[in-house]
Amino acid sequence: MAKIKKSKPVINPQIVKTESDPTIRFSFKFFSNDDAELCPRDVGDNYTHALMERLRDLSSWPVKRFTGVQDKTIRNHQHDWGKTARPNGFQHLNDTGRHKS
Repeated sequence: MAKIKKSKPVINPQIVKTESDPTIRFSFKFFSNDDAELCPRDVGDNYTHALMERLRDLSSWPVKRFTGVQDKTIRNHQHDWGKTARPNGFQHLNDTGRHKS
């Protein structure tokens, strides 16, 4: 598993939140640590800390910025679920969440 590198806060003065483009929100409603592939036990030191910092930084971004442009630094991209090891998506999610790309 690749390590999450500690990043500097993502600050962009050009980002302006509007009602038509809300910022990203994260929910842990469907989080499950039962999946060893998605929640490995042998993560490196500071992994959780770095992950939470990354989520915090991304939560300042407008949704359109995150979904509009693929960016290698944050690894945002769409999935063709049919070509993955989980062609039916994540089974513990409802139908809408399971088939989001």
